[in-house]
Amino acid sequence: SSTTRVQHTRGMGISEWAELVLIVLLVAALLALGREFVLYFRQRPVKAAKKMAAPAKLEMREYTLEELAEHDGEHGKEHTLLAINGTVFDVSRGGMYAKGGSYHVFAGHDASRCLAKGSLDTADLDQPCDGLAPDEQSTLDEWEQFFRNKYPVVGTVKHLDRLSVSG
Repeated sequence: SSTTRVQHTRGMGISEWAELVLIVLLVAALLALGREFVLYFRQRPVKAAKKMAAPAKLEMREYTLEELAEHDGEHGKEHTLLAINGTVFDVSRGGMYAKGGSYHVFAGHDASRCLAKGSLDTADLDQPCDGLAPDEQSTLDEWEQFFRNKYPVVGTVKHLDRLSVSG
């Protein structure tokens, strides 16, 4: 027992150093593999295999909030729609808006107030955007531009005056 105590006070033995070096090398290898894995999946082309056929293109039109609500991905409509600042976007190809998706709560609604406030609260859906703070309005404008760059515009929301910013 006194011999053991002496070895521990002198520092680590050769086998302990070798074990530590192996652990460090293993961690470094795992980190390098993880980095390569991430880079590979970021750069590889997205395969279109096993995708459902794209829904037919929608004609531009006006939607009431009730009509928009029918396009929530659950009521048998071919397209999933959402509105921002009164502009209706077809988000059918964005799986995150489909039933079970992270942002399905927005599907079939005017999500302007939610996006401006960074909220997933359903009480903020289809609500007027008056009274937004300047930074919230700026955030909403950025979201609208993001959607314009990513998803097709298919219409506007009827009675936009109920949803627009006062001023």
